[in-house]
Amino acid sequence: MEKRDREKQKERQVAALEEIIRQIGLRRADAVREMGIPKSTLARALNRPNPALMRNTTRLKVAQFLGHRCGSEEELSELLAETGWEMGEEEWEAAVGCVVNGRPVLHGVPQLAEGRMVGREEEAEALRTWLLGGRETVGRTMVVRGIGGAGKTTLAARVVREREVQERYRDGIYWVRMEGLG
Repeated sequence: MEKRDREKQKERQVAALEEIIRQIGLRRADAVREMGIPKSTLARALNRPNPALMRNTTRLKVAQFLGHRCGSEEELSELLAETGWEMGEEEWEAAVGCVVNGRPVLHGVPQLAEGRMVGREEEAEALRTWLLGGRETVGRTMVVRGIGGAGKTTLAARVVREREVQERYRDGIYWVRMEGLG
């Protein structure tokens, strides 16, 4: 990215963050607490003379915060248009995961780095089919287990982030790490 493009991106970030905070009606300290990011991170991102671009993990937290504040995808889209906040696909999915029926659906599901999952379509489809099966009820707990490094976490996190799965489990998808518990 050219220096000029980076500087414009920084300017847009500052303006959008200021507008988000203004529209939501929060003080910076309250915004930091609700977003779950360090105060210094927000201060650097809003530093008018020389702002720092937010890292992906911080942007994901902002996306989730915005999703929690909106009752629908349409409301989220309107907020983004009004504030000028730009979201990538992964950020959009994280935000939308928090607005199904106006309630957060994903609880503790790990974030995925973009492009991390390659292949594994058969396994993803099998898991998706099981989760969306025609049964009226599905077991309350699903355990994914196997040898370390096989991609269990990435596979499961990818499938539960799909809109269709989230709509099936509107009361919430809770992620509990079980390693080390025997």
